[in-house]
Amino acid sequence: MTRSIIILLLLIFTLDASAQQFNLTFRHYAGDSELSKQTTYYNFYNQPFSVSKFKYYISNISLTSSDGKPCFFESSYLIDNDDDESQRIILPVGKDHNFSSVEFIIGVDSLHNCSGIQSGALDPLNGMFWSWNTGYIFLKLEGISALSTLPKNMIEYHIGGYAYPNAAIRKIKIALNKTKSAVLKVDVNKLLSAVNKIDFRLIPSITGKENATMMADNFSSMFILSE
Repeated sequence: MTRSIIILLLLIFTLDASAQQFNLTFRHYAGDSELSKQTTYYNFYNQPFSVSKFKYYISNISLTSSDGKPCFFESSYLIDNDDDESQRIILPVGKDHNFSSVEFIIGVDSLHNCSGIQSGALDPLNGMFWSWNTGYIFLKLEGISALSTLPKNMIEYHIGGYAYPNAAIRKIKIALNKTKSAVLKVDVNKLLSAVNKIDFRLIPSITGKENATMMADNFSSMFILSE
């Protein structure tokens, strides 16, 4: 087999493999500014804050093709602001699909919450597992605000809970303008203010079921199609 034929076959294989995947990318912001540990941001009440940790679960991704047929992925993915690689999810799909929308949940569904200690993205070593009977933290935001009354002016929001009436799982649906990829802007400011506005003086911390659904109601506005 000649060198040129080998190169051609490799090119065909590469193009075919690329055509069989959907790339879902998450980019973190606070308003119009990219999220950085070195930057001070301001919430709805013009209260300063910085972010030291921001991560969350994306689960049960469903891509809907233009003919209405869904392509479902049951897995959970941990998106971490400190891990660039985690912010890109590559989904294997049929090469002939053109997708019109993507759906997913923020959090971990009740089945996996009740399955005890697991591996991969759901490994307790990732710091997102409360205990065997309370399950997973769906979203974690930590940082500092001068207005916080906690020690060292900490702010900490650990949002979870899968059982009614304190269920914090939320489904997100986004219409797509590209068929093989999507880049989502994830806005921390929306997380703090979209529906229910967080005042750091009054609520510097959420680490249990109290107030968790209040912040979870802000989830859907946090995701904006960028490309």
